[in-house]
Amino acid sequence: MVAAPGTYEAWSGSVRWPDPGSSGLSADPDGDGLPNLLEYAMGSPPLQAGDPPLNSSFTNISGEDYLVLKFRRSATAQDTTLEILASTNLSVWTSQAQSTGPNGFILVNQDAQTSVSESDADQTGSFREVTFQDGTPVGTQPKRFLRLRISK
Repeated sequence: MVAAPGTYEAWSGSVRWPDPGSSGLSADPDGDGLPNLLEYAMGSPPLQAGDPPLNSSFTNISGEDYLVLKFRRSATAQDTTLEILASTNLSVWTSQAQSTGPNGFILVNQDAQTSVSESDADQTGSFREVTFQDGTPVGTQPKRFLRLRISK
């Protein structure tokens, strides 16, 4: 994990980029499919290929399955917004929860089963482990998708 020193510019300035063009927000100098903005916001090393620090699963509550999204985020990145969105068709997305800068996530959608929690991911306070549980049972929709959008 690579702690973000406050802003993207400070983080970028602390990295020994292979060439000047590899430091942009959408650049992917390690070729792992994760642009620098995502590497910064999630604390993954931008010059070392790796899997995205994000996974999805299901949880069962009273016989109903719900989508769960888990990921790590930098608690020190001050200039990012992370937003969890849901869709049934991949065209129209609805905000479910949002976090701006180092602030914790707040729920936008207040369904009874929707929840978001955060915990310390590394015992230093630099990284947070986020767990989001969708409030719509999987069986009530033909399809249900979750995504994480990161912006600066």
